[in-house]
Amino acid sequence: MADTERARAAAQAALAAARAARERGDAQGRLVALTEARDAAAGCDDPALYAAACWRLAKARHDAGHAHGLLDAVRPILATHHVRGMFGVKQAVGPFDTYDAAIDAVAPLVRRHADHLGYADPDLLTLWDAVIAWADARHEGFLGAWARVEAAWLHAAVGRLDAVRDTAARIARLRPEDGAGTRRHPRAVDPRASIPWVQVDMARTLLRAETWHGEARAAAHAVDDLLDAAAAVDLAPHHDPWVLDALVQAGRRHDIADAATDALRRAHAALAEHPGLPEPHRARVRATHAPTAAAWSEAAALLDAAHAGPEWVVDALRDAAALDPSHAPRLHDTAARYGIGLG
Repeated sequence: MADTERARAAAQAALAAARAARERGDAQGRLVALTEARDAAAGCDDPALYAAACWRLAKARHDAGHAHGLLDAVRPILATHHVRGMFGVKQAVGPFDTYDAAIDAVAPLVRRHADHLGYADPDLLTLWDAVIAWADARHEGFLGAWARVEAAWLHAAVGRLDAVRDTAARIARLRPEDGAGTRRHPRAVDPRASIPWVQVDMARTLLRAETWHGEARAAAHAVDDLLDAAAAVDLAPHHDPWVLDALVQAGRRHDIADAATDALRRAHAALAEHPGLPEPHRARVRATHAPTAAAWSEAAALLDAAHAGPEWVVDALRDAAALDPSHAPRLHDTAARYGIGLG
């Protein structure tokens, strides 16, 4: 048996062992088997088998609660590589071309890594760029738009404001028919209805970026954009905690009247008791309406302990440091540790 055939057989056997381990609830056995499968598949010149092993290892690490090692599991296949196709012609193979089931694994993998380890690793963006390329090549309009918005959030977190603005301009130009494909937004009834919801998500992301890194005039325009996008889907801001919070925080930071009305602030204050909002974010709400350095510092500590997103930790520490400069070293240390831009 040739070496490649032996490697393929070993990889397939290890994948079968991993499935058996998963079925009996043996998380560690599953991880060991998938590591063996990936290592064996690397030597069998079978891109589909190698991709399956890499992605399944990443998923197993995620399911086991790991943050370290998620990107390392798939890093070898993130860069587009070439394989010999028919008649010896080289064909480009991206990370999803031979294992498209992995598309649905990207968001949870990126979120887990970012929440625990931050945004400094450039392969977080490489993952979203690969999703965008895969979606565009297959005319999956909603998926491509959604992935661009997710990538824009990474840009917002690290402070690449121009990249967020460029994406926002692109998403704003989309029409319902541009959502064609097999996938849809979770709040939309079909792919065509998905684009207006993606535009809400993008407008909210842009407003966060302008709040964190921009100036008052740009933030005021972003407030208008978000209100318009929400109106297009008949979404009242007080019915969506994240839209409401984005508006109120922008209004507070940049003194924007349309985002700081009494009605919006009252609705936002009520989020402190919202059962669907995690406690660390409820602490952010409480600090917003009773602002002290201690309240913001407590919110930051809760957010950090819960791995609720380093962008929110840094955001809370911005407010703590603004009220008490003694929190500034913690702000800068935390931003540096997680790769968050301070504007």
